[in-house]
Amino acid sequence: MPVDSSQWAEFEAFIDYSFQNRSLLIQAMTHKSFAHEESRLQSKKSLRDNERLEFLGDAVLSLCISSLLMEQHAERGEGELSRRRAALVNASALAEIAKRLRIEHYIRLGRGEEESRGRSKNSILADAYEALLGAIFCDGGYEAAYAQVLRHFESILDSNANFEKLTSLHRDYKTELQEAVQSIGWPLPVYRTIAKEGPDHDRIFTVALTVGEKEGMIGRGKSKKVAEQEAARAALASWIGAHS
Repeated sequence: MPVDSSQWAEFEAFIDYSFQNRSLLIQAMTHKSFAHEESRLQSKKSLRDNERLEFLGDAVLSLCISSLLMEQHAERGEGELSRRRAALVNASALAEIAKRLRIEHYIRLGRGEEESRGRSKNSILADAYEALLGAIFCDGGYEAAYAQVLRHFESILDSNANFEKLTSLHRDYKTELQEAVQSIGWPLPVYRTIAKEGPDHDRIFTVALTVGEKEGMIGRGKSKKVAEQEAARAALASWIGAHS
């Protein structure tokens, strides 16, 4: 875990971006487990984690990828562009980019998350990557964030073979389910978190999925996103598979 300015500078050099306000980078690399632990140990209430920057970075990434896809695939329709974007911003795909950027070496985790191998968890790495983009957007604006996204995704976008491989590895079941129910005239899916179990560093989410009057499909995972994907996968196999 970085503890001095030289190590943060090393990270900046590796990602090819120098922060004007380095506190944004540090916040982007601060997981909530670390923030909570440090606040408790040092009686601080103001230590910020990366969740707000992750929220912003998610929107920035979606906009950048949407723009890139429209530029490179002018002939494709909205449905195909949505499928491609969903595959590119899948948590597993983002975690792979985070690993290329060596984010696992710089993210700050609490002791419990460290002990549960948090540095190798796709959900944590993907969220940290989005937080990093949010931090760059706050520090340098859209053009700076766009340049980063272009660098990280260029090889995939330029190669149809690479993209097809990515799509097969990282299916977006939520998008597939939404398109399927729309095609047969069913209401849009509704996801509801019904349970959270375990400590912060090893939490399991349970999500219930309903489509109109159809209900009872459950998904579980290490994050709400994963749980929702699992519920959608089950619904595609059970409800849509039986209907087709």
